[in-house]
Amino acid sequence: LPLARAAASAPAGPAADATATAAAAAADPQLDSTPVDSIQQQDEHDEVRWECSPAPDPLQELLAGRVRCVEFSDGGVAVDAPRCGAGWRRVYLPGSFNPLHDGHKAMLAAAVQMAGPRAEGCYELTVQNADKGQLALEDVQARVAQFVAAGLPLLVTSATLLVDKARLLPGSTFVLGWDTAVRIVMSKYYGDSEVGMQLVFRDIRNAGCSFLVAGRVDDKGDGSFKGLGDIRLPPEMADLFAGIPEQRFRSDVSSTALRAAGQGL
Repeated sequence: LPLARAAASAPAGPAADATATAAAAAADPQLDSTPVDSIQQQDEHDEVRWECSPAPDPLQELLAGRVRCVEFSDGGVAVDAPRCGAGWRRVYLPGSFNPLHDGHKAMLAAAVQMAGPRAEGCYELTVQNADKGQLALEDVQARVAQFVAAGLPLLVTSATLLVDKARLLPGSTFVLGWDTAVRIVMSKYYGDSEVGMQLVFRDIRNAGCSFLVAGRVDDKGDGSFKGLGDIRLPPEMADLFAGIPEQRFRSDVSSTALRAAGQGL
């Protein structure tokens, strides 16, 4: 019983150890109490050091394949958080934007107007070109800088193909020029397989995506202005496409011509 009372009244923790040591030193003059003083001095002079590592560059992370997309909009940067759904339909204008020009801006504005009152526009730049390979970091940064300076929203992705974009951005509308729309309904781009092309468009349909086609001058053909009505769409996918009328949008400016005039990036 005396042992139980002593245990109950004894203080616990580091303070108890220090008290016990001091008591023992008083009882036994041969016991050195220096360790207690050293501990107290060390506690008084200890410093807590924090080390902060810089956050990784989101564009470098995208090029390395560690993230899927980076959005620059409203003065901020969002990583792997594409905006879609929530009652709004996102209208994306994919392109290389070398350079960004007024034709791009007018095309997206016309497409958003056609998409309805609950639509918002955004540009989309892929870092991975199906024919030319991956863009260098410096090239991506230069293209992004155009949009940041103009206060325009840009989503940078690694989605090379339209079906990849549809999977990343379900429920979206993609704005295409006439020349691009012609190519994506050619079976030769699907291994000369009509079935392969139909399967790709099935996935796009299942993702809830669609296309708006803007007309443009056929500068590699007869030089006339061509739009959706000049494209032979397979019947099973025709409902995924709508055309932007020429009276709503027409711009004969092209990035190719601007680069040839020395106005590229």
